[in-house]
Amino acid sequence: RRLSGRDRKQIEGNGMTWDVLWADGNQTPEWSHAGIVAIDDTRIAFGHPSGLGIMILDVKTTGSHFVPTPTTEVHGLALGSGATDAVWIADPGFKARPADAYREDRQLGRALLVSLDGVVLTELTQPDHPAYAGGTWRPTSVIEAPDGAIWVADGYGKSLVHRFDAAGVLVQTLGDEASGITFDCPHGLIVDSRPGHAPQIVVADRGNRRVVW
Repeated sequence: RRLSGRDRKQIEGNGMTWDVLWADGNQTPEWSHAGIVAIDDTRIAFGHPSGLGIMILDVKTTGSHFVPTPTTEVHGLALGSGATDAVWIADPGFKARPADAYREDRQLGRALLVSLDGVVLTELTQPDHPAYAGGTWRPTSVIEAPDGAIWVADGYGKSLVHRFDAAGVLVQTLGDEASGITFDCPHGLIVDSRPGHAPQIVVADRGNRRVVW
């Protein structure tokens, strides 16, 4: 909705269009992060600017409703697998409050699998890793890979990327000395599932201004 007229013309000239999907949202000074997922052909989930829940929008009827979640911030969203409608939420555990002179509300960071009615189905907490002896993790992105593994980017904490198995057990950490990779704010994760090769995890390594497969 913030596109300039020139940007909009360029998008439409490339065969794409720009639509306002959620016109009834109230104005707020709160920061809204980039978490958004298409649940199916008609529904979209995105983080509410308050950080205290998600919005579910029906793109055909434009009806929407708020789902409260036990989060401090909704920084990233990803679809969960299986028959149950659910989304993964990356909650870094802090939120600047503009209405209170940008005071930071600080809690523990978490990665949560939440049903579309707000029930927590799975919670991943700070892993047992030496890097956290003097600090806490601040997840910025979480995704579920095709093999069921859960990947969590600790972008605002120790700049590590963790892989958990389907049972929530930590099995790998990237970004520490053992991995030989140095991240600087691994901010976002996606699964590259393009045809022709095995699925790969893509990391947006913000501080190093690079994308890593």
